[in-house]
Amino acid sequence: MVKMEDRMMKRMVILVTALALILVVLGCSSTRQNTAVSRYTFNFEGKMYVIESMTPETTEGYNILIHRADNRLVFRAIDKEQDGSLDEIMKGGISLDEADRIYNAGIAQGRAKGQVKKRDFTRVYRTSDMMNDYVLKTYLLAVGEEYNMLSILRKETNSQPIVVFDKGADGTINESENKDMDLSIYQRLYNRVLDKGMLDGRITRERGRFLVSL
Repeated sequence: MVKMEDRMMKRMVILVTALALILVVLGCSSTRQNTAVSRYTFNFEGKMYVIESMTPETTEGYNILIHRADNRLVFRAIDKEQDGSLDEIMKGGISLDEADRIYNAGIAQGRAKGQVKKRDFTRVYRTSDMMNDYVLKTYLLAVGEEYNMLSILRKETNSQPIVVFDKGADGTINESENKDMDLSIYQRLYNRVLDKGMLDGRITRERGRFLVSL
């Protein structure tokens, strides 16, 4: 989970649509071990780039930004959650910030042409108490570690949500966007959300993992 601070308000999943396959790379769709693959090609500042969307049947999909020149791979970067923000440079010397700039330009172009769309994230559980509103999301990644993200919004203030992470989705809060935060306070809140979600039938416990149901 890289660049968590950039993700608070960006939890929408970006996919290349089937329309992109027709208009841009007709005949280039494929299936790899029950994973749908689609591609979108775009020009940015005089160079050509490709965004590949991988959509497995049982886990969340991911996008890969690829740049080649003279049949040589220049760089490849991955958006593990398809949320519009790159997580890692897989190959090449480009910085993550620069790759993200190119990626977002490609997404903007694709959306303007109707070749890239957004869909709502599906594993989401919302609840509240007297003090706070809570949004819990489960990410089952095809590439990378699965995790839960809990956003806490205090009802009496207009401040940004507090966001904490359960890496491994095992019920333990082990990271926050604010590195100085006392996680024990939010662990107690997280426990309450998990308990309520299981009572509501919206959260299940599978092999030691707490997962928001589809």
